[in-house]
Amino acid sequence: MIYQNVLVPYDKSSHAQHALQTALKLVSDDPAAIVNVLYVAEAPETHDAASDFAARMVGMQTAVAQAGHEMEREFRDRRKHEISEAIAQTVADCPNEVVVQVATGRPHHAILNYAYDHECDLIVMGCRGLNALQGMIGSVSYAVLRSSEVPVFVVK
Repeated sequence: MIYQNVLVPYDKSSHAQHALQTALKLVSDDPAAIVNVLYVAEAPETHDAASDFAARMVGMQTAVAQAGHEMEREFRDRRKHEISEAIAQTVADCPNEVVVQVATGRPHHAILNYAYDHECDLIVMGCRGLNALQGMIGSVSYAVLRSSEVPVFVVK
């Protein structure tokens, strides 16, 4: 197979599950290929402007920032564990390395950034996710398809 590093955006929807199954089939003949499963979430609010101002006033800005980073790390770890459990049965017999990651931010930006940063050579994604709006293809899928320089395989 010509694809060695495949990205599957995953949001727990049936379309994302089907995309993951498709990606695993695409690389199944090459055990060296990697499948990256990426969950994009809204980041938890770890601080607010009033807390930042108060921390600066009493000289505790570093402690507040460290607490915020710790909360975000815990948030990502919990989500990563949830996704790993959700896909465990699907990837159980897979000969390929499956890497689960969590990103925060706008989904299509996070997906594209991950694909570029990790040199993915294919994005396999469902045509709709849990937050799909109208039409044949979801807004995130459409945005990725329209903006990606990496080939995108949209699965129905």
